Amino acid sequence: MVNIISNAVDACEMDGQIDIICGYDDGMHTLTIHDNGYGIEAEHLSKIFDRGYTTKESGCGLGLPVSREIARKWGGDLRALSMPGQGSSFVLTIPAKAGVDNLRML
Repeated sequence: MVNIISNAVDACEMDGQIDIICGYDDGMHTLTIHDNGYGIEAEHLSKIFDRGYTTKESGCGLGLPVSREIARKWGGDLRALSMPGQGSSFVLTIPAKAGVDNLRML
């Protein structure tokens, strides 16, 4: 979550907005982080979860791939939705039971 929020802050202008929405449905916790930043172009969106891929000058391209890997190890997923010029949303889903049973994986 820290990585995704940090990316959202980087994508927003000084008057930008970040919304964090929590939900629960059918045994899954959902956390949506939405920003009203510059969005992600389609050519980049398909690559953002690839290890080593980055559009940032100082980035190493590991934040989103590692975040998705952690979510998947816990039985969840991390997805991205974006419209250039309208912002991005990252949706993290994790089974309700994951926080208890999988803590030993850390």
